[in-house]
Order: sequence, then C-alpha cells, then structure tokens
Amino acid sequence: MDFVVLCSVLAFFGNAAMLVMLAYKIITFSELEVDHINPRDYSAKVNRLAVPEVSLHGAIMFVLLVSGHWMLFLLNCPLMGYNIYLMMNGQHIVKPEKVFVPSNKKLEQRKILASLLFCLICFFMYLYTMIQALVREKTDFD
Repeated sequence: MDFVVLCSVLAFFGNAAMLVMLAYKIITFSELEVDHINPRDYSAKVNRLAVPEVSLHGAIMFVLLVSGHWMLFLLNCPLMGYNIYLMMNGQHIVKPEKVFVPSNKKLEQRKILASLLFCLICFFMYLYTMIQALVREKTDFD
C-alpha cells in the first residue's frame, strides 16, 4: 500500500472516531437536558473525552502534514488552535456546577455542534481524498 493511501485511510478513520466521540457528547448532552443524568455524571463523561479528542485531532493533522495534504492541514488549523486555546485556559473541562447556567449551556451546545459540523465536512473531504488515492494507486499498477 502506498504511503499517501495509508495516510488518507488513517485520516479518514481517525475522523470517523472523532465523529463517534462528538455523537456521544451530543447524546449525553440531550440526556442532560431531559434530566436522565445529573450534571456531575455528564461532566465526568464529557471530560474524559476532552484530551483524547484533541490528541486524535493532532494525530490527524500530523498525518495530513506528513502525507503532503497541505490544504487539509491548513483547514484543520483553526479548530486545533481553538482547542489548544481552551486547554491552555482550562476551559476544556465542563464543570458540574456551571452546566445549568443558560449561557454556559448554550455555549457548550454550540461548541459541540460546531465541532460536529466541522468534522462532518472533513469526513467527506477525507473520504474523497481516500478514494482519490486508492484510484490513483490502482491506475498506477495497471
């Protein structure tokens, strides 16, 4: 398997894993809104995904950088910069006592939905890149 194909496949499946994490966050947030779980459980569930999500995003960006997909790498830079900003200021952690404050609740919901939308757009771009690399590899062998 060609290196570019391998990197495209890794980026695609890494992004799929990020989509699963974000879907879990949305499901957990909706459970919080309808009072199926309490704020402490919500915070514990969401906070344990914060570092793996940013780490996975960093790994995807590294794979894109190494494989030469500069535009996809640059497209990911703003979200990664925002995530690093949140982590540096300690805002990536959801605090149970602030979950039901309306402004914090709305902000948390917007952060999750914005990340989900971004990852969904990237999912299709990575899918296209992966298919393009696989077709290019197939035509090189013929």
